[in-house]
Amino acid sequence: MNVEQTFLTIQEELKQRIGEASFESWLDGLSFDEFDPSGQLTLSLPNRFSADFVRRNYMTVLTETFSGHFDDIKSIAINVKTNVRKTEKTISTATPVNDQAITPISIPMDQTNNTEASWFVESLVNDTFTFNHFCTGPSNQLAYAVAHKVATTSEKLYNPLFLYAPVGLGKTHLLHAIAHHIRETTPKRRVLYTSIQKFSEMFVRSIKAKEAYRFKEQFNGVQVLLIDDFQFIDGKKSFQQEFLHILNDFISSGRQVVVSSNRPLNVLGLLPALKSRLVSGMISDIGKPEKELRHAIIQEKSEKLGATLHPTIKDFLSETLTRNVRELEGGLRRIFAHTQLTNKILSLKEVRHILSDMIETPGTQTNLETILQKTSAYFGVTISEIMGKARTQRIVYARRMVMFLSSKHTDLSYADIGRKMGGKDHSTILYAVRAVTEMQKSTPQLFDDIESLETILETS
Repeated sequence: MNVEQTFLTIQEELKQRIGEASFESWLDGLSFDEFDPSGQLTLSLPNRFSADFVRRNYMTVLTETFSGHFDDIKSIAINVKTNVRKTEKTISTATPVNDQAITPISIPMDQTNNTEASWFVESLVNDTFTFNHFCTGPSNQLAYAVAHKVATTSEKLYNPLFLYAPVGLGKTHLLHAIAHHIRETTPKRRVLYTSIQKFSEMFVRSIKAKEAYRFKEQFNGVQVLLIDDFQFIDGKKSFQQEFLHILNDFISSGRQVVVSSNRPLNVLGLLPALKSRLVSGMISDIGKPEKELRHAIIQEKSEKLGATLHPTIKDFLSETLTRNVRELEGGLRRIFAHTQLTNKILSLKEVRHILSDMIETPGTQTNLETILQKTSAYFGVTISEIMGKARTQRIVYARRMVMFLSSKHTDLSYADIGRKMGGKDHSTILYAVRAVTEMQKSTPQLFDDIESLETILETS
């Protein structure tokens, strides 16, 4: 057997089976080492990242293809050969042909489309989250513009890019849009998309396995790193340090990093060096959609659903579902489902009934009594304790929260709030509001409590 000629034939067969682009991305450096009498076929790849990916995704293809040319293959070993101080370092892992290949950290976006050279990690990217499907207005125009710039140019004008917005306003949409655009226009520009939770899990696994070097090696071939739900890095000091090293490596080597968070950077509990590095890039927030943008979103989403809505109903939705884009989409899906089930065009009265639990009516407007009730339940203290003079930390914390939320969500003056809370002076209310306002900038737990209580009040 002419092994060299046979290997060339096998390479051409692999290109036909997985596509030329995927072959160039993962198997272009594949080389034949040996086929020993025990039935072990040994191949080599130039780095551990490619080897791990091939072991996870292409072992069946390799086994079937090589078995057509070599008899009695019992196992396939993938060597990693890298030059270290001009000597060859070889790391070998053999995979039995009938056993499942070892599971690496990364997985491909779509095994059914092997013509794509871009790849994604841990989560499939939503096909509808593209730039074309992102409606823009004053509240999100800047975030859209910088995300689009990151996707369309190799210049690192905004690196790192930090996107901040409360839940449901389009952060994840923009991350997916960046990934989609790169895949479509520059497929060899590798993209890694994942959440910070998954990113952290990779790190923890590598530490437990005493293979921290493998964690870092996963990112050697990545040109664009997209990290979602960055707020969950809060308080994880050792992981923050590792992430900072990776972030510095990306930036110093001219590779792009984009992170998104539902909490602003200044309230996250971050190492000073990490916060400084993020601040050195571009920070862009997304606000609640204004009425015109909500109307445009309703139009775009209803067309995508194939729903026909009367202009009066569109106006009603844009005026009442004001919190975020996710709420608008949920309302539209509910209306569309009822339209399909009843096979009729819904009236405004029917839409009001269908969305009654999502619409705030005058009778359910937030007042101090509601804030007292919800806050006492949330913190596990009684209303009388909040209204009283007890100075225990938990009660004082809940009391200040009531004062802060009442000043923010009602039309009551400080004096009115004080009177309704047991005859307290307006200066006491003013002090509490200022204290909470200042503390939420540096206290993540306080920020979370405010956000949670506001969500409770909105849905009560």
